[in-house]
Amino acid sequence: MRIGIPRELKPLEGRVGLIPAAAAELVRHGHQVFIEKNAGIKSGYSDDNFRSVGVEVLNSASDVYGKAEMIVKVKEPIKADLELLRKDHLLFCYLHLAALPELTETLKKIGLTAVAFETVEEDGRLPLLAPMSDIAGRLSIQVGTHLLHQPMGGKGILLGGVPAAKRGRVVIVGPAWPAVLPPPWRPASAPR
Repeated sequence: MRIGIPRELKPLEGRVGLIPAAAAELVRHGHQVFIEKNAGIKSGYSDDNFRSVGVEVLNSASDVYGKAEMIVKVKEPIKADLELLRKDHLLFCYLHLAALPELTETLKKIGLTAVAFETVEEDGRLPLLAPMSDIAGRLSIQVGTHLLHQPMGGKGILLGGVPAAKRGRVVIVGPAWPAVLPPPWRPASAPR
């Protein structure tokens, strides 16, 4: 199969559809993999990282879409992506179709096959969604801490505390934090 990885176009998106190690596995199994120039830069992977595992680096998204049968992205396609998608493409990425009915209709009009990362199941688990959920959960502490700062409209609370003030307290609503890991906002020496 010819697999293409275009550069992500959505604002603030820095991930890449496949990292070099995953692309290497596909190449090892006989697939051709193409990536758009600089598609991995924001994730810390140079074009040479991809070339070294047998991936062909192409100059533009249109080159990638033109050569590929399967398109692997991270985020759902936006206008510029949609203009390059064809009926014979297999699209594999996060789609969020329930929240984006216009995208659903556009993909139906194109007539391609699309598989949403968030719907892939294995033994009742969501293996492609789980890592992103883990990252979002950990990032939530950083975002919450930032929003507690007075310039952001918060109460000026420091989660770690200072000698003359009470330390902040955190309540997590949702699945329990893994018991083997101390929450990152509480030093191991802090009282429980």
